Amino acid sequence: MKISKLYGKKIQSADGKLSGVVMAISCNKNVIDGYICFDQDEKEFFVKAAGAKILKDKVTFSELGCEGKNSFRLRLGLPVFTQGGKHLGFVTECSVTGGKLNAVFIKNKKYSASQIRILDAVIVTAPEDKTQAELAAKNMFIGALCGS
Repeated sequence: MKISKLYGKKIQSADGKLSGVVMAISCNKNVIDGYICFDQDEKEFFVKAAGAKILKDKVTFSELGCEGKNSFRLRLGLPVFTQGGKHLGFVTECSVTGGKLNAVFIKNKKYSASQIRILDAVIVTAPEDKTQAELAAKNMFIGALCGS
C-alpha cells in the first residue's frame, strides 16, 4: 500500500465517539506503530496501529495510545541525502506491506527500507555512496599529510 493513500483519510473510533483525519504515520524500526491524527478542532491524537483497520473510505480504530520514544514520523516531502551529504531529492512516496515500511521513493527511484535511515531527513546508505565517502576520506587524509 502507498502511504499517500492514508494521508487525509477519515479515521473513526469503533464506537463513533472520536473522529478525525490521518496526518502522519508513526514508525519504529520500519514497523508502523500508529497514526497521528487530528480531530475537527485540530487537536492531535495518536491511534495504535495494532487496533486499526484500513477500509476503502476510512480507517477505524479501537485503541488510542502515545507515540513511542524511538518512533519517527514518516511523511512525504522529507529531504533525502546520501551518507556523503549529496542531496538526492525529497520523499515522493513510501510503500508499506503487512504493517512494515518496505520501500521509499525519491523521484522515480526506489530504495528498500534496509538502505535508508529516517531522522529529520532520510539518509540513503547505498553501497555506491560508501565508495564516494571512502574516497573523500582518503583525499582529506592525503591533504592533511601534504599540508594542503
